[in-house]
Amino acid sequence: MKSAGGWVRGLRDVALLAVQLLAGEFLAGVLVGGISLAAAQAPPPPDAKFQPPLICGIDSGCRIQHYVDQDPGPGARDYACGHLSYDGHNGVDFAIANLAVMQRGVDVVAAAAGVVTHIHDGEADISMDETGPGDSIDGINGNSVTLTHKGGWRSLYAHLRRGSLRVRTGQEVAAGASLGQVGLSGNSNFPHLHFTLHYRDWIIDPFTGAPQASGCAVANDKQDGGGAAAQNLWGPDATGLLAYRPGGLIDAGFTAASAPSQDLLQGLARETALPADSPNFTFWAAAWGLRRGDSETLRVYGPDGNLVGETFDRLEQEGALWVRQASLQASPPWPRGTYRATYKVERGGSDKTLVILDIERNIEVR
Repeated sequence: MKSAGGWVRGLRDVALLAVQLLAGEFLAGVLVGGISLAAAQAPPPPDAKFQPPLICGIDSGCRIQHYVDQDPGPGARDYACGHLSYDGHNGVDFAIANLAVMQRGVDVVAAAAGVVTHIHDGEADISMDETGPGDSIDGINGNSVTLTHKGGWRSLYAHLRRGSLRVRTGQEVAAGASLGQVGLSGNSNFPHLHFTLHYRDWIIDPFTGAPQASGCAVANDKQDGGGAAAQNLWGPDATGLLAYRPGGLIDAGFTAASAPSQDLLQGLARETALPADSPNFTFWAAAWGLRRGDSETLRVYGPDGNLVGETFDRLEQEGALWVRQASLQASPPWPRGTYRATYKVERGGSDKTLVILDIERNIEVR
């Protein structure tokens, strides 16, 4: 059995300027009025808590890929002192499983009641790996909506699907009102919603209520891979999707042969059954949030329950997303019946091991 893994490059939306600039405001700067954002006090709480800005179905594969960068230096840390961010990231990236899910439609909704103060539409849903980065605010954000809320708060919803916007400038919207759908526009190379929260000139982390680059431990009691925010701005019903997870599964399945990682991620290479005369038999899994030192184990069991293939790897570098493939090669025909495959990711040393993933998939060989 042989395995092949590959990093999917980037998974960044390069959103350092992904804000709607208003006159007299320095939204993309590190300094506001000469006061470091890292040293600034947290703003007063909004009139109402915010709700999750998208509606995820049971098969949407929704996850938080990146958080606001709370590292005041050149590194990157999320609010829980984890690694789910990158240097300067100014929002929360809510990712969905793949392009097929995007085409079905995942609604983006207002996180709070407000007034639409900016919209932009018409940008194609094409990965920036193909088009190159945008050179303007609208080119960076792609199709987007900006809402102004009471008390000096604003929210940005970026990388929306072209033609999906359902609001107009000046329109008042209620919390939960549909704004558009998750897309792949602007500086994005995976389908997701980029959500940025502002209080006046500050970029605010909704998980802590603190400005960007305040330091990941400022408003948190650090726990194993997570934190308890002192001023979480999400509402009491905002659970599940918003729960901190240091990593997880994007998707897994079978193909008749190895395929490019992007095809697997976008749902373009997937089999529900395999013919017995197939020359190859590949089980693949895609995960996010994996770290250097994590161990991956893939196993495939035949119809009789016996192990027919196994691969083990320990990651030597970190990345936002990792795709692993394990291929079996033999002279067909394969024994007919149900094949079972497992994928397990573990983190930690001999004294304490955290199971990040432990999943199983089945396929029929006919």
